[in-house]
Amino acid sequence: MWRAWWRVFRRDPGEDVDAELRYHIEERIHDYLERGMDPESARRAALERIGDVQRVREECADLLAALEPARRGLAVQPAEALREE
Repeated sequence: MWRAWWRVFRRDPGEDVDAELRYHIEERIHDYLERGMDPESARRAALERIGDVQRVREECADLLAALEPARRGLAVQPAEALREE
């Protein structure tokens, strides 16, 4: 069980954001390909639909930075996070 917690708290959240963005872009490309678009047009349309990928990354980084103190506290004292006041 502790190994699972360790993996959660030691991962780079930026990698998760990049993986999630890749997933959504690839899914959108797949949808466009199924509709009959050529691969280059599908990729371009998917990226336009997602928007400014760098801006999305920065917004996610800001959110993750805001959550970092809570994540760190949970990693240090997981029992305290579960205690009711």
